[in-house]
Amino acid sequence: MKTLYVRLVGISAVLLSAIGCMPTVPLTSTLNNNVFINTKTNWNQDISFDYSSDVTDTTYVPYDKDKSGSPQGYHGYSIVPSATFQKMLTKYMSSKFAKLNRTSKAANVAVKFKDFWIEQYSQNNMATQPLAPSLMDETCVAQAKMEVRLERDTLNIIKILSTSTKMEVRLENNCKQGASIELVHAKNINECFNKLIMLLNSFLEENRL
Repeated sequence: MKTLYVRLVGISAVLLSAIGCMPTVPLTSTLNNNVFINTKTNWNQDISFDYSSDVTDTTYVPYDKDKSGSPQGYHGYSIVPSATFQKMLTKYMSSKFAKLNRTSKAANVAVKFKDFWIEQYSQNNMATQPLAPSLMDETCVAQAKMEVRLERDTLNIIKILSTSTKMEVRLENNCKQGASIELVHAKNINECFNKLIMLLNSFLEENRL
């Protein structure tokens, strides 16, 4: 779990509320160093790759802790998890397999993005911080799940892979709608997607790919 300390400007939250803009979580499709270091390129296997998704690119209202419902007063975020994860998977598969070919019938990896959600909740309250009433520790969680099907020769394996990541951020002036909280969600979701790709990498290596 990572902890980030950011200064949120209250004016930003007021302006967002006044003009009715939906805050956007600026996701990136960057693969981290851990993925590149641990990915061994397969130079010999002809293979195709298919992607589908049950996850939509839409507005996500964060759940409370342990997906226990959405807190009152929380706005939604505009997030594009499916398109972003597809880009990351495509980059990974292109790095993993030198002979990646859409029409290959020798082997196929099919990924279905099954589920995605975020959580956001406070770790403390005003009573626990009498000397600093303007500070609040907020936790951001990302959870993602995918189904992977591997077909090669007589092999046909289906496996569900899922993971989650968590980051903490210290908010100032009790503000939950400033730009910085969106950046925390973006970094956390990117880390979650990278972890999911590492699980896929382990699955493929277990099956000698």
